Amino acid sequence: MTYTILQDYSNEISRCIKCGACRAVCPTFKELLDESMVARGRLSLAKAVIENRLDLTKGFDIRISTCIDCKACVAGCPASVKVDDIILSAKAQIAKNRGIGIIENLIAAQVVKRGWPMAYILKAAGILGNILPFVADKKRRLIPDLTKSPFLSRYPEIITCEKPKGRVAFFVGCAINFMDQRIGDAAIKVLQKNDIEVVIPKAQLCCGRPLLSLGDRDTTLYLARKNAEIFNKLKVDTIVTACATCGLTIKDEYNKIHADKSVENFSARLIDINEFIVNNTDFEKGLHPLKKKVTYHDPCHLKRGQGIDKSPREILKAVFDNGFVEMKEADTCCGFGGLFSFYHYNLSAKIADKKAKNISDTKSDIVASACPGCLMHIKDALNRNKAITDARHTIELLAESYCKGENQR
Repeated sequence: MTYTILQDYSNEISRCIKCGACRAVCPTFKELLDESMVARGRLSLAKAVIENRLDLTKGFDIRISTCIDCKACVAGCPASVKVDDIILSAKAQIAKNRGIGIIENLIAAQVVKRGWPMAYILKAAGILGNILPFVADKKRRLIPDLTKSPFLSRYPEIITCEKPKGRVAFFVGCAINFMDQRIGDAAIKVLQKNDIEVVIPKAQLCCGRPLLSLGDRDTTLYLARKNAEIFNKLKVDTIVTACATCGLTIKDEYNKIHADKSVENFSARLIDINEFIVNNTDFEKGLHPLKKKVTYHDPCHLKRGQGIDKSPREILKAVFDNGFVEMKEADTCCGFGGLFSFYHYNLSAKIADKKAKNISDTKSDIVASACPGCLMHIKDALNRNKAITDARHTIELLAESYCKGENQR
């Protein structure tokens, strides 16, 4: 059998020198100590599939789906093998040959493409509990409550300022739209405080990352083109997002699935909100430092995915004055990995427990991060380990610092 998608990466797979450097950094290997659950093992299996020595078995599927996409192996590979791209191509090959599943296909076709019914499906997931694969272990897992109405329905499309110094569009993302809306509220408050007009297109859709991680390139490409069409016509300086995964998907992954020029233009205009605030505003003006102790977790999709680690820390150091403490292994994966943590919760929980310990060891009042998904998973881990540390988005804390000043007037 010919596996055309995987074969495109045949030369890249062959560049792996089997040195084993990936073993030292792979979070799944550290827990399972299974050679097939580390980059060089997964690539060996992919090569066997290409050479028809192995079929697309359930075992192969498990080895591929248990990659968190933390990109630690990519960062540490002496041969600079693009392991993350190979894994995504393997997922796409599996999806092409076997499909992505009945429920997942329904969501792709009827929910994600349409956008508006998502809240109802998520509510149904809460009711059905363990019946749906992506909410397995719900009884043990701390999952945030779904909001009564989407974030996009709560604001006008254009939020103006008296004397605007800039104008940005806000790509909201599903986590903020349907779950942790406080992050979105904080983002708007911070942008407004810095005299930035905000445009929030109500027609914007999911970035497509969950479906891309299932191998559904077609739906992801559809979403990329739709979002590009919506955002490209806006007269704004740039597009900001407060979600590390949305940012990585739009800036990097869209262009790997044969996106067109309009999508490339959309991708090129997107920037993480931490980077935007630090590089384009006098954000320290009007700050009132919070008298607490804070540490920071680097989202994999922000630090290794987008090369951003300094700007969130600059914000936290300004907000907390001398209260910032660096945690051990701050850039080690928390175990979330999007759908990984839903399909493989027990494994993701073991990884998250180590992150929770590192957080607790700093004796911080708050752990900050710049990814809604990471925050959700970290909150679950802290709750499971009976830790009292709060988990907040960097932009939430910046907004709180501004609010403190206003309340003191």
